[in-house]
Amino acid sequence: MRSYEAARRYFSIMGFGSWSVIIIGVLVALVSAGGVSQYAGGGVGLLAMLPGFGIVIVGFLLLVFVQIGRANVDTAEYTQQMLKIARDQLDVSKQSLKQGGTFQKNYVSLNVEAKDPLQNKGYSTEESEPEKDVKPKPESVQQIEEKIQYEGHIITSNDNMFRVENTVFETIQFAKEHINLLRDK
Repeated sequence: MRSYEAARRYFSIMGFGSWSVIIIGVLVALVSAGGVSQYAGGGVGLLAMLPGFGIVIVGFLLLVFVQIGRANVDTAEYTQQMLKIARDQLDVSKQSLKQGGTFQKNYVSLNVEAKDPLQNKGYSTEESEPEKDVKPKPESVQQIEEKIQYEGHIITSNDNMFRVENTVFETIQFAKEHINLLRDK
């Protein structure tokens, strides 16, 4: 990264010089007004201060240019820092894209036959409120709840629906595929 130390030193010297010019202008205005007022009236003293005021204005203009130059140097340094950060982020993004591409290929090749349970027709979650005023089925029609052990999980069967934890499936095969995906993760 480039260093602008020489420019900073130059502007520091110029800043000191511009403040010196301002102070000299104020002194010139006061001395000339005091010297002329001894021999002439008050209005002539104000006219005698004009060269001092001109010097003060020139000093302020120099100070403005010094501050503009410092602002340019600061902008150049900050722009270099931002460019470095942007390049570093670009490198990190490129690396993550390369890794993401290989991960995607490996994941697809390992799980060619696996199906996403979110895309299965038999997948749904139980988050709706239970219906009120539901009449229970007569004992002759109501089915008995069965529990099936599969791969360390319990599949509950009731009314031709299969449940694994809080997830409901239409077939036992969908429930088993869901358990297989949970086990693989």
